[in-house]
Amino acid sequence: MKKVFFLACWFALLWSSAAPVVIIIHGSFAADHTWWTPEGEFCQEVQRTAGYFGERVVPFCWTGYPTDRQVDRAALMLANLILSYPRNERVTIIAHSFAGNIVSRASTHLFVMLEKLCAPLSSRPIREILEKAYQELKERPPVTAASFVMPLPGQQLHGGLDNTVTLRQLSNIQEAVTKFIASGGYSKKNIIDRAIYLGTPVDEERFPPRMDVIGSLINLYSAGDRVQPVIGFYQRAYKDHAHIANVQVLVKQKGVSLPVNPSHGGVHAPIIGRWLLLLPEVLAHYNDAEHNFKAFAYGKKGIIEFDEQRGPRYIPSHQRKQYLASINQHPVKLKKPNAVPVKPGTVTEVVP
Repeated sequence: MKKVFFLACWFALLWSSAAPVVIIIHGSFAADHTWWTPEGEFCQEVQRTAGYFGERVVPFCWTGYPTDRQVDRAALMLANLILSYPRNERVTIIAHSFAGNIVSRASTHLFVMLEKLCAPLSSRPIREILEKAYQELKERPPVTAASFVMPLPGQQLHGGLDNTVTLRQLSNIQEAVTKFIASGGYSKKNIIDRAIYLGTPVDEERFPPRMDVIGSLINLYSAGDRVQPVIGFYQRAYKDHAHIANVQVLVKQKGVSLPVNPSHGGVHAPIIGRWLLLLPEVLAHYNDAEHNFKAFAYGKKGIIEFDEQRGPRYIPSHQRKQYLASINQHPVKLKKPNAVPVKPGTVTEVVP
């Protein structure tokens, strides 16, 4: 009886009303970098897109030392932060490099806690229990309007944002956002609704993402990222899972005819950050054959080409070899020194 009461109290805390939140987490040895802070271009691009959803952007800082102790400490802090957010507060996490493993470890802490609470009450998977509970309670009146999310200093979070910088490449994107929200796909369904990893060193034995408490995971990686595999100790992609998409990233800069493989730092470039919150559902509702996000599928591998001028384009698994072969026929000269130089035959398919 005490467990039932505690579980009810925990859900009541979780479901007090507030605005959705986007948490940005830096990687190893990057606590003093600015890209993930309000002063950084990447964070600013994410925030501009977040304005379409009324989302608040929260930079999350940890020591940046990727030891087991520091990772576990940061994961516990992140788990507690997530649990502090009230009802219907959709949570999206964007994590670069080893921060992805912090999110995965945090998901384990959340899973273990929920497993202890739910196991005596139901034999159903935790993912199903959470989805059903959120669905039943989302229409109830809010308990409180309080939120523990702190606004970014000097930034206007809702309305009045210059979205033209972020979405100038595509017309009618606001209509696509509206369609996505109206479809019900944006509603709260899990503790962590979406995680987006950028160049995370993958080790599923030490840092398995618990997909019972993560709604979906988009793992973006680059063949030009020499840091991610850490001389072979880590992988680039996760095992196939119905709610995980492993996606190779290419970047096409203005004035350059062909795309390139971004470096480890290049995967958090502003050109990528401006589109992350629209992947893949909003761009699928945009329904443009040129961008092809209706073909996006979890559980399969694909490619996203982030075109600085025309916007992102998705290449599904069955087309990627032909696509990469067409790129490798020509040399590429970079306009900016922000990516790994590419020669004929070096833009390759990464086989995890």
